[in-house]
Amino acid sequence: MAAAAWDATREQNLKAGSDKKGDVLYWMARDQRAADNWALLRAAALAKENGSKARVVFALGAIPTERRLDFQLKGLVETGRDLNAKGFAFDLIEVADDAGAAVAAFATAHKVSHVVCDFSPLREAKQGTKDLVDALPDNIGASLVDAHNVVPVWAAWPKQEVGARTLRKKITDQLPRYLKELPELEAQGPPLQPTVDWRPVIKAARQKTDRSVTPVDWLTPGSKASLDALEAFCGDGRLKRFAKHRNDPNVEAASHLSPYLNFGQLSCQRAALRVREERSKHAESVASFLEEQIVRRELSDNFCHYQ
Repeated sequence: MAAAAWDATREQNLKAGSDKKGDVLYWMARDQRAADNWALLRAAALAKENGSKARVVFALGAIPTERRLDFQLKGLVETGRDLNAKGFAFDLIEVADDAGAAVAAFATAHKVSHVVCDFSPLREAKQGTKDLVDALPDNIGASLVDAHNVVPVWAAWPKQEVGARTLRKKITDQLPRYLKELPELEAQGPPLQPTVDWRPVIKAARQKTDRSVTPVDWLTPGSKASLDALEAFCGDGRLKRFAKHRNDPNVEAASHLSPYLNFGQLSCQRAALRVREERSKHAESVASFLEEQIVRRELSDNFCHYQ
């Protein structure tokens, strides 16, 4: 399948800038992966147009439990390694609460020309994006890319929907446009040495974390593990049973993909594309999975975004 071209409806302009010479910064937040990431692909394309480089920054706040710390930080370590291997600088800034202002200060210090932000419908994330825009100097532009939803939330429908029954057709009518193979992230230079020393970061984070909620031993974090989990779901019989037994705790039919999707280690679009390949064998279950993965999940984003 040929990779989809960039669709401008995935992006919303937040602020015009005047500087076209600096690097492009991608503020990674909701989508914590190097592959299958429309926001990162957009930042890389803008940098290439400017004859510059794209770089990535992640603003790390307090992590409440050891379980989340273990899963999220191990995933970020892998993401940083994947980015460095393709010539992308990956930086980590530790923040207390005002992540947007911290990222704006980072962007200013590194003289970037533009900041690409992840989209999240939650008000805390929206406030962070607003704080970024308010703190950026006039010469640095900013935009927002929905890399989490198959159909961008603002393209699906411009107002709050009442339920899946009204949103479903609006989403499914647009799937031929949006549910396509994603481009591969191209290297923008030789591999870089690791740009984050994770040992002090993890040590400091653990001192503020509730360690009574321990990591799980049945789930491996990271983008590579997420793809392995996706393949296992498609091939070990769970997808076959999904339509009829996904809510039955006595039957092994769940995908176990939710943690990867929640932390952005797996693209929702990638999961949908891979499962859709099995429709000739498990048509009912594939339809059921896509309903949950696309319509129902995007309904929740629609509610949070417009409510």
